[in-house]
Amino acid sequence: MADAFLAELLRHGTTSALVFATVHEGSVDALFEAALARRMRLVSGKVLMDLGPDRLRDTPDTARGETEALIARWRGRGRLGYAVTPRFALTSSDAQMAVAGELLAAHPDALLHTHLAENRHECDAVAARFPDARDYLDVYDRFGLVGARSVFAHGIHLSDRSCARLAESGAGVAVCPSSNLFLGSGFFDFGQADAHGLRLGLGSDIGAGTSFSLLHTAGLAYQAALAAAVEQRAATIATERAEAACATAAAVDALVAATGPAGALTLTIGQGRLALFTASLARLLRCGLDEAAAMTVDRDPALLVAALRSLPLDRATIARIGWNLCEADAGRDADRLADVIDVAMAAP
Repeated sequence: MADAFLAELLRHGTTSALVFATVHEGSVDALFEAALARRMRLVSGKVLMDLGPDRLRDTPDTARGETEALIARWRGRGRLGYAVTPRFALTSSDAQMAVAGELLAAHPDALLHTHLAENRHECDAVAARFPDARDYLDVYDRFGLVGARSVFAHGIHLSDRSCARLAESGAGVAVCPSSNLFLGSGFFDFGQADAHGLRLGLGSDIGAGTSFSLLHTAGLAYQAALAAAVEQRAATIATERAEAACATAAAVDALVAATGPAGALTLTIGQGRLALFTASLARLLRCGLDEAAAMTVDRDPALLVAALRSLPLDRATIARIGWNLCEADAGRDADRLADVIDVAMAAP
């Protein structure tokens, strides 16, 4: 399964990913082994879920022990990274959430990966279980899980207070429009996110998501942004936020702010920059990169580096767009493509 999954990622031009494994320790081993063999940059972690169904349930103690063992076993190997991964607030006891916070604090090179405000029913259930929490995000905050190393999937139904706190903490939100549309979860509020300056990335959320292609997913995000703006108008909320949503949707190169200078979430793994989320094809074409995109790493990496350096873009933007420049060739040699981008980033 791990081999098939990673083969599909590479086939669609994705050489770096933040991935949910399962509650089983062995699922992380299988995923990391397959990623290591392909020299991919991949971040994952055993799911923590002591309130899950039978056979998909751990305990606070096993969650701690297995996570510590996995970190010790895989730290520093290849381009891999670890993420402390409580599935979401409703599937972990308070004791296990506390363990997650302690693990995150004990391992400053680890990320936090979980779900946040994906659908209304979930939000209502969280509010019922944690009546003293100010909102859904506050539940995570109380256990030390909100910070610059945190990545929250979805974030469709966020309060303004949550958005302000996310921006303040430097946490990122992985927007997953394909999954959200398939499940009928709602539309991400890009206007609200833009108003608060949230760090956004684009996620395929395969399982509920319907495509491995982030370019296809970016197109769905664009459509969802337009639909959300129309929905807000229909509900007579044609305020500045609705107008901001329209403006965000109209900026084709931004596509849910996953591509702009303040957009895609980048994280430091070892000595390299790991761009978890990629740029839109629209930005590549608009920047005149259609020719560079057609170049293959195998034919002449120097040409790609020269093309990148010739653009009026800062290094962070180059890092974000680099992963999809040679989409067709990423599957052949992820490590070589990464080296090309590293060279581009190091250029004066």
